Amino acid sequence: MMVPVGRLILLRSIPPAQLVVAMVWFTVPGSIGRVVGPLLGGLIVTLTSWRWIFLLNVPFGVLGILLSLKFVPDSRSEKVDRFDFRGFVLMAIALSGVVFGLETAGHTFVPLTVTIVVTGLGLAAAVAYVIHSRDRVDVIIPLKIFGYKAFRAATVGGIPVRLAVGSAPVFIPVLLQVGLGFTPVQAGLMGAWLAIGAFCVRPIMRHAIHAFGFKPILIVATALTGTTFACYGLFTPNTSIYFMFVVLFIAGIANALGMISMNTMGFLGVPQNLMSKATALSTMMQQTSISFGVALCTSCLTVTAHVHGHSAERLTFRDFPATFFIVGALSLLSIVAFAQLKDEEDAEMR
Repeated sequence: MMVPVGRLILLRSIPPAQLVVAMVWFTVPGSIGRVVGPLLGGLIVTLTSWRWIFLLNVPFGVLGILLSLKFVPDSRSEKVDRFDFRGFVLMAIALSGVVFGLETAGHTFVPLTVTIVVTGLGLAAAVAYVIHSRDRVDVIIPLKIFGYKAFRAATVGGIPVRLAVGSAPVFIPVLLQVGLGFTPVQAGLMGAWLAIGAFCVRPIMRHAIHAFGFKPILIVATALTGTTFACYGLFTPNTSIYFMFVVLFIAGIANALGMISMNTMGFLGVPQNLMSKATALSTMMQQTSISFGVALCTSCLTVTAHVHGHSAERLTFRDFPATFFIVGALSLLSIVAFAQLKDEEDAEMR
């Protein structure tokens, strides 16, 4: 909830020409958290109980509430639409069913029949929602938003690259600790390079977009994201630690370039009266993409482990390369969508 609301505040209050800078600063706290988080998490797990990872969120949550009350403006729409209860129920069932299916596919803790039934129910609800919302703007998520080319490219076209970006924070620690034998602290230090790369690119982000535009940046960032994700499959216990540093650092730069560009460019042309629903839909698509990426990587690891003659509970570093190669290659499909963008579409933000 915080991400779409925070983005909506920026989209409503910041002029288009300053939106890139605003989005860069909007993502800085998250970058700092991704640098400190893996190391702090590794230290907590090593020195105390893993439960403290969750308890640590409490004081930060309280601080966030206090800062929001003091600094966040009370931004409201002049016109409040009637709440689309039927659409809300259909969308909730659809998302719950699909995400449940993605998360449980390939696992044994839920019977396969349950996964199939719940996923089928979610897909049926999704179809019902499409029928319910067709040609309407007063629904909870109007599908006509996909008619805006930049938004469609950033959300639907960006799904393949988000498979890699979203699953990397989950499976890089698994590779380092389970596959390569790193300790939690060592894995946290190594994974921090991903976030350091993402943080370092932010000062030049505005200048890069002004000089080149969104289209070439998205194409290059996607190519680098897919390539570096595939390079994770080259990591072995004998791989130079400096090679790992470089790959993770470049991946962090590419991820930041792509995500900031998509999250900014995607709202070009969307009218103000649809902006709140566009931000909600964009966040929903991003989270679903991440879930699908994690599920895809999990399924690939499970299959590879069985091919190597053991279960997924006994992973070795030889089980990981195929997963990273497959998802890395799939992420390159986003280049096709980004190549369809027109060079002049982002003129108002440059």
